[in-house]
Amino acid sequence: MEANLYVAGAGTGKTYTLAERYLRFLEEGLSPLQVVAVTFTERAALELRHRVRQMVGERSLDQKERVLAELEAAPIGTLHALAARICREFPEEAGVPADFQVMEDLEAALLLEAWLEEVLLEELQDPSYASLVEAVGYEGLLDTLRKVAQDPLAAQELLEKGLGEVARALRLEAWRSLRHQMEKLFRGENPEERFPEFPEGWRTEEPQVVPTLLDWAGKVKFNKKPWLEYKDDPVLKRLRELLEGVREGFSPGVADERLEEVWPRLQRLAKGALARLEERRFRARRLGYADLEVHALRALEEGEVKAYYQGRFRRLLVDEFQDTNPVQVRLLKALFPDLRAWTVVGDLNQSIYSFRRADPKVMEKFQEEATKEGLRVQRLEKSHRYHQGLADFHNRLFPHLLPGYGPVNAERRPDGEGPWVFHFQEDLEAQARFIAQEVGRLLSEGFQVYDLGEKAYRPMRLRDVAVLGRTWRELARVAEALRRLEVPAVEAGGGNLLETRAFKDAYLALRFLGDPKDEEALVGLLRSPFFALTDGEIRRLAEARTEGETLWEVLEREEALSAEAERARKTLRDLLRRKALEAPSRLLQRLDGATGYTGVAACLPQGRRRVKDWEGTLDLVRKLEVGSEDPFLVARHLRLLLRNGLPVERPPLEAGEAVTLLTVHGAKGLEWPVVFVLNVGGWNGSSFRKRTEPLFRPGLALVPPVLDEEGNPSALFHLAKRRVEEEEKQEENRLLYVAATRASERLYLLLSPKGDLDPQVLVGAGSLEKGLEATEPERPWSREEGEVEVLEERIQGLPLEALPVSLLPLAARDPEAARRRLLGEPEAEGGEAWEPDGPQETEEEVPGGAGVGQMTHALLERFEALEDLEREGRAFLEKAFPGAEEEGMEEAMRLARTFFTAEVFAPYRGNAVAKEVPVVLELLGVRLEGRADRVGKDWVLDYKTDRRVDAEAYLLQVGVYALALGKPRALVADLREGNLRERASQELKEEAEEVLRRLMGGEERGRQPHPTTSGGGWKGG
Repeated sequence: MEANLYVAGAGTGKTYTLAERYLRFLEEGLSPLQVVAVTFTERAALELRHRVRQMVGERSLDQKERVLAELEAAPIGTLHALAARICREFPEEAGVPADFQVMEDLEAALLLEAWLEEVLLEELQDPSYASLVEAVGYEGLLDTLRKVAQDPLAAQELLEKGLGEVARALRLEAWRSLRHQMEKLFRGENPEERFPEFPEGWRTEEPQVVPTLLDWAGKVKFNKKPWLEYKDDPVLKRLRELLEGVREGFSPGVADERLEEVWPRLQRLAKGALARLEERRFRARRLGYADLEVHALRALEEGEVKAYYQGRFRRLLVDEFQDTNPVQVRLLKALFPDLRAWTVVGDLNQSIYSFRRADPKVMEKFQEEATKEGLRVQRLEKSHRYHQGLADFHNRLFPHLLPGYGPVNAERRPDGEGPWVFHFQEDLEAQARFIAQEVGRLLSEGFQVYDLGEKAYRPMRLRDVAVLGRTWRELARVAEALRRLEVPAVEAGGGNLLETRAFKDAYLALRFLGDPKDEEALVGLLRSPFFALTDGEIRRLAEARTEGETLWEVLEREEALSAEAERARKTLRDLLRRKALEAPSRLLQRLDGATGYTGVAACLPQGRRRVKDWEGTLDLVRKLEVGSEDPFLVARHLRLLLRNGLPVERPPLEAGEAVTLLTVHGAKGLEWPVVFVLNVGGWNGSSFRKRTEPLFRPGLALVPPVLDEEGNPSALFHLAKRRVEEEEKQEENRLLYVAATRASERLYLLLSPKGDLDPQVLVGAGSLEKGLEATEPERPWSREEGEVEVLEERIQGLPLEALPVSLLPLAARDPEAARRRLLGEPEAEGGEAWEPDGPQETEEEVPGGAGVGQMTHALLERFEALEDLEREGRAFLEKAFPGAEEEGMEEAMRLARTFFTAEVFAPYRGNAVAKEVPVVLELLGVRLEGRADRVGKDWVLDYKTDRRVDAEAYLLQVGVYALALGKPRALVADLREGNLRERASQELKEEAEEVLRRLMGGEERGRQPHPTTSGGGWKGG
């Protein structure tokens, strides 16, 4: 007897099972045109069609040629493809234009953002909505309507239920959860006998008992009788924590009264807004994926349409059933009302797509219905992916974390005795070092992995290792740490393209090309890796402005420009001239060609990843420029994406011969012999939710952001938030299961130091704890492998006509980091910092957009005497740095005052020959450019305002200035400490040449300490 529901654990052959079931239908005489197969992705649909085609060719079937021909037209595809078919075949009944086009998520999101505010403003012309706007706020209403429009059927169902019904359901759920935790805490003991005056009847099914329990908990005072003897009772302490955790949800207040008052108006507003949005979609002839579901269901409400499809289709197969939502199941039930026609394959433990509206309760309910109707449920229990050693670990660990977990056996035994699972607990930086240690060890030992293709064991390679993280930000930090440890590794996919360096640089370019008056965009573009102008040069351009003149107009007319600024002007002029004739994507390609952006990116660590992100950005721009090739409009679309937090998936990348770094979501369906899972236990817990944002979970609640006078949300918000957090915690456990089951030979669980997963639980399941070793990890890979190679090209291949002198201190410490700086890459945690010519503070040190260092330098360039500084300095700052914060200006004045008052600086006050002097020097054929702060007859001095001054590193920079200007003495003035450091410029020449050789790749390319000598010392002031 064949099953109607297959519960298929990881690696148990669900695709094979689905294909076999499809073939059985064909053997029973059904046509492929009568069998509907629904998959989660188009790729899975192609794979299923290919597998069935292959099996048909191998089996003896009547009329095989006809079957193969019909198979090409068979309804095998995603659910949205099925919904689109219904809408196209019955457009009038579905209420859609006959020639509609299906929008991808990105286009649908952009159109929604473009229309939503228009629709809301039209609705709010009705004065009866005034109290709703007052209670929720305009932005709150906009956010609420956005949630409603993204899942209109589920939202409308919740709105129609009314607040009372939703609140009752949430209170009941909260009480059941609380009572279950209390029962576990009491372990069969009677709390009425253990604690004074404990309320009787607490085991009731109804939540009305909760206020009584809360009153009792409020009377517990450990400093008063009779509670003195209970102050160390762990059960009572935990019980109070549980009760306090639900207090806000069971204490309705003013916000609840306001919410109840405006609820009918919100219902009416949402209904009117959805109707207006539907009108706009009809006129535009565009439907998103959620719209397809809505309109296909509308068509199936017509008896003739339903009868047509029920006569046409006979059997249904659904893959990844755990990733469907209630609306989709309603659609499938309208097509196939008899569950005996269904065959579904899924695994509740792999339901990890709630952000795509997937709901695991759908599969739970189907299983209950199937059992009730006497249909067969079969569990696939043999893994074809991992060996029995890993299966034993999963079978011991996951029953504690996943209520629906069933044991799985493996078809092969492990090679050796084990252990096969290890855990390590430390921060992300230490986790990266541990990964380097273990990968080096496994490679050196020739660790054997089972090749599923060859059906034999072979030595492990780098491509056999994956590092999986919950978020791509974690992965990016680990990738940077692995780079510093020289481990070949590639961020293969996952994360938001809009957060990458490539996108940010392209966005700045499009903003400027769309509007040359956009000074924020121009400044960012000039600073970016395209042109790499220093802050000092940009400031000088800004100071050259006349009243009403833009920064671009200054750049256009200025004659005395550096080589980089001249190149920027020439390139941008050319692009502005072409923008009326060429598409924005083509303009970006020209910008890349003129500056060598991707050429340098390809040579840096993670080079292929960087280039892939650039290509992904160009693809995104090409999609957005269809119908309008104006950079301004494309930039506007991008701004909408950024403003509303709409993510764009980064393009995937093959790792090649390197360790693969991937998000757990991106790893679904993939496998590697060796897997490291990052920050386990640190994922779990609730995501932060602002009280000023609506809370929406289909089937659960829709709560607009209504607050009381003190800014407190409603009790309904707290109840819904608590329930959502519980569901998210369950999904995090399922994510851990998905991550752990990607490994076929060995699994490493890297625990967060503050995580909620007890290492002893892992020990009990069979994991062995490991630690970092004192010695450096082995590195048996060649440096040419993977993505962590250093530059192969010489410095002349960089898109610069000269190197900034201020890069030398960083290049002395870390040549690769210096090369990254030339692309404007952000520092990784623990990485080296670089201060370009013209001081540049960190974000915390930049009040009002003007850095303390910038303001201090400007003061010392402007004034030559303390009296002038005190008299005019403050007014100068207010004019030169509009918007600067009071605290920042005071700090700049204090630092500048130190130069004029500290005795150690006396010989260099009033004796300057020049200030802010441009510097050019050629060393080893490399042109170095910079700007010296203060130059005397035989010395060059630079001011430093850093909180910690690395004098030796800065002396290398100032020494080059002194060499270029023919001055024998190089000095660094630490204005915070009132100290002075000095070196002879000729001593520094050899050190600077050594740094350039390493930067050019001529010598050892790893991290190097910067050269030091004993030639200089601090002079205290």
